[in-house]
Amino acid sequence: MNTARTLLIACTFLVLCLALPPAGAYTVTEGIAPAGEITAHTPVTVSYKIHFTGSSLKESFPASDTLMLDTDLEDAVWTWELVVEGTENPRPLVRGKTLELSGFELSYPSRYNEFIILRLDGIAPNVPATEARNLMRIRQVDRNGATVRESIYRHMVFPSGL
Repeated sequence: MNTARTLLIACTFLVLCLALPPAGAYTVTEGIAPAGEITAHTPVTVSYKIHFTGSSLKESFPASDTLMLDTDLEDAVWTWELVVEGTENPRPLVRGKTLELSGFELSYPSRYNEFIILRLDGIAPNVPATEARNLMRIRQVDRNGATVRESIYRHMVFPSGL
């Protein structure tokens, strides 16, 4: 009886863990201009919408974590705004290959409709024929500096184009 009860509790726990979305789960939609092949040393503009889908902790994104975005584009300029319940909150533009967004700033109750509108402008790097490059990589980093494996999103560019 005791072994059966322990097994039932363990199985219930496992099912609940698998059914819950990862903390700070998000979805990403993308668009790119110019359409078609990207050639070295040409301007590239990419836009994304990052929609927060809530988490098992009842918050849109863990306040203690960081949303890290990076790119292989040269001379990158990040323009973004946080939209919460229809209210747009533009943020200062950031220059460089990396944009770090604080979980404290992104953490809202999961019942709120929250998303980021992001635009990335840069110059296509010279990509060897055997390599692909990140137009965008997004990942959630926990308070210990470890990447949350299930959170990695990549938008890759291959030498022959998109």
